[in-house]
Order: sequence, then structure tokens, then C-alpha cells
Amino acid sequence: MAPAKYQDVANELRRRIATRQFPPGASLPSESVIAATFNCKRDTVRAAIAELVREGLLCTARGRTASVKAPLDKATVALPAGAEVNARPATRPEAEAHGWSPGLPVFEISLPGLPALIYPAEAYTLTTPTD
Repeated sequence: MAPAKYQDVANELRRRIATRQFPPGASLPSESVIAATFNCKRDTVRAAIAELVREGLLCTARGRTASVKAPLDKATVALPAGAEVNARPATRPEAEAHGWSPGLPVFEISLPGLPALIYPAEAYTLTTPTD
């Protein structure tokens, strides 16, 4: 099943933020300009921007174009011995439970006999103990 158009727009805006075409603090073009760029409706652009706001990449204010947030200071998670890490997109139920966008990159950390822990990749760095 193909992703919804707003997800295509969100993915491209996310890519442009990651590659610093839209650096921290920069304003995005207007909704009208983005809609023309992607040959879509402004409602589609609004949905894409709302997703990126939920992910913490953009901020909005009434009457102003969306702007790119400064990168977060990431928290560090020290992995215990025997931990297994899986990097994957958040499932819809996980996203709904945590207020994330479905598909947000997450780290899933598993230890034998314990429930898996899930961390949003944008906010955490993983380290291993050094002996």
C-alpha cells in the first residue's frame, strides 16, 4: 500500500531538514509554495507539517510559516551486557501510546526475560559500557 501524499511531503521535508537545506531556525516556505512544489493541496501540506511538529522537528505559530527547531540535546542510554538493539519504525499502536507519529524511528532494546524498551531515535544516543 502506497503511503498517503502527506507522508510523501513529510518525508521530503524531513530529508531537507536532515540535509540542512532547511537548517535549524530557518522558516519553511509558505503552505502555498510547498503545495505548488509537491503538486498537492494545502490541507496535505498542513497534515505533513503537523506530523513534523509532533516529531519535534518543526514549530508553528499562528500567522507565521513553520520553522525548523534546533536539534535536541540527546539523552544517553548505556546498554547493559547482553542487550539486543533493533532500529525500526514505531508501530501505529506504539505511536498512539506515546504521542509519536507512526513510523518515527525508534530503538527497541531487548534483554532476556524482560519486556522490550523503546526509545525515539531522535532523542537518544546508545552507548556500550567500556571496561
